[in-house]
Amino acid sequence: MRFPEGELTGKVVDALAGETIRAPIISGQEHLQTAAKLREQGINVIFVANHFAAMDPRIDLKVARKIGPLDKLAIFVSKRQLDGNPKGAIMKNEARALGFEIYPVVQALQRDQVKHEGILAYEEAVKSGTARNEELLGLYEAMQQGIEEAKTINKHKKVNNKQKFPNCGRFNKRYLVKATRKLRDGQGEMILILAEGHRSSDGQMLEAEEGIASLLYMGRANTIILPIAIEMGKITSNLGLKVAPFGITKSKVRIAAPMTWREIQERSEQLGLMPKDVIVLPIAKNLPERQQGYYSQFIEK
Repeated sequence: MRFPEGELTGKVVDALAGETIRAPIISGQEHLQTAAKLREQGINVIFVANHFAAMDPRIDLKVARKIGPLDKLAIFVSKRQLDGNPKGAIMKNEARALGFEIYPVVQALQRDQVKHEGILAYEEAVKSGTARNEELLGLYEAMQQGIEEAKTINKHKKVNNKQKFPNCGRFNKRYLVKATRKLRDGQGEMILILAEGHRSSDGQMLEAEEGIASLLYMGRANTIILPIAIEMGKITSNLGLKVAPFGITKSKVRIAAPMTWREIQERSEQLGLMPKDVIVLPIAKNLPERQQGYYSQFIEK
């Protein structure tokens, strides 16, 4: 069953997250309006957001609804969260009810420990802005495969066999291609990406994944990026772990100005940063200093 777009959809989305979904948009309403007008003119929108709390994707859904109908939306989600996970089952049911698509991906964990030549080659190809889409996709697949093969331990220093996925490069490439076609062939399409690839465990931003820049690059002729910053609200402690409990978080949302590929490339050259970092920097700037994490080093105090 799919709910029709309109008031009923809004009520369903609001009900999904209780108090959390009512996180106010405290700045950037004008950027939302600009993005909505561009989408009506056939421009595609890629939402890029940080990810601190479990209910953040529901807040992102609320923002997306202000831009266009949810049946035009696709969301990149961790495959591990979808397979055999209650939260994954809930997300799948939401997608069926509200009409959006889910693109599962294998998380590229431990990237910092595996800064191998495949990542560097891929990043330079994106930054150059001259690579053909087929060439870039090949470099992306090789990069993802290299990361997967190099994974040996998890954060608890144990052998990381359960998270191994031998064909992750080919698997992730499949959905990157699907998203690229959605942007290339469609008009007014929307895609949501959680920039860091997985939820931050300490409430501070992590380094962004490489895929966000390549997706914009391959759909650059007709696509904008809309950065969404979600400031984490009240945090409580549960068995020593910092968590944002259901219905208690008082998050705040700030929307940054939309960006085109050309603007991102120009800022990349000016700042000496990779395009993925240029995309995520406005998000970090819209967060309190204590939540800027990896990107605090690029922000003038």
